[in-house]
Amino acid sequence: MTNANTESESKKDNSTPPPIIYKDDCFGFITFIAGIAFQDDIFTGIFVLLTLIAAILSKFNILPSDTKRPEIVDRKIPGIIAILTLLLSFGYYNNGINENNFITGDYNFELSQKVQLGFCSFSIITSFLDIRWRDRFDYPNEFK
Repeated sequence: MTNANTESESKKDNSTPPPIIYKDDCFGFITFIAGIAFQDDIFTGIFVLLTLIAAILSKFNILPSDTKRPEIVDRKIPGIIAILTLLLSFGYYNNGINENNFITGDYNFELSQKVQLGFCSFSIITSFLDIRWRDRFDYPNEFK
């Protein structure tokens, strides 16, 4: 029986580490505002695609884990995704690729960019300054 325990323990040591969870505190806000409120398919598509890539890379332990919570991805990754989303989407619009056929009806392009910039800035600031505003909700036992 001792041999069986020793073998199972050695298998645990040699196994691959558990996958890291991708966690973006602002994902819901940004997706809701850009996708539903402003119906900005380009911004939302870029943001969701980059988030999906990050989640897949996290699952295969390619992205670094967080120093305080090793089960989740490094807190700077969502900030990097926010920066890339802003650069790619605003670059897309400013190059005039979709100048006439995207903005229709009462869609306010400038207002949507300002709101998206605000939410992405919040994500960037909280990720790079390591402000863990969601931890109080996600780990309530640690704050009692």
